Amino acid sequence: GGTFVARETARFFLAELHYRAGRWDDAVVTAETAASIVDQTDQVWLAAFSHAVAVFPLAARGEWARATDHLAAARAASEGADGGAARLWASLAAIRLAESQHDPEAVAAIGDMLGGGRSRRSRRPDEAIAPWRATYAEALAAVGRVDDACEVAGRLASESCASSNPLVAADVARAGIAVGLASA
Repeated sequence: GGTFVARETARFFLAELHYRAGRWDDAVVTAETAASIVDQTDQVWLAAFSHAVAVFPLAARGEWARATDHLAAARAASEGADGGAARLWASLAAIRLAESQHDPEAVAAIGDMLGGGRSRRSRRPDEAIAPWRATYAEALAAVGRVDDACEVAGRLASESCASSNPLVAADVARAGIAVGLASA
């Protein structure tokens, strides 16, 4: 039931839920179904989310060609949608793909663009909803930008201290470990 927008929004969030729960087959099927539906109905602003979520399990599996195709569709849709959330999800997909390809320079560049570096202090989405800064901190440390990694890890920790989400706590720990190892 519900409106088309509500159904398709629920579908791409269900795909992300499957991904986070480790049900990658279900994540791919659900995300690709959502992407197909929104593509066929020219719902450009929804397509960015569906295609982006499809990248997550495909990149993690090393299915880079399919992941790259979905990333290109997510980026194109996010530009057509002219919306910040659509661009964010396309960027999250790009980070996941770059991380899976062991490309810390690309992860750092995308994180810089998202405003994670010193140069921009933009409002950031809740890490429980759109996690990326632990991966960004790891990449910064890996490319030798230890001071930047420390700043990102510190902000992540301070902004997330009130969260009871165990995934956020794990990401705070990941970022801290990356900084600690790079500083040693």
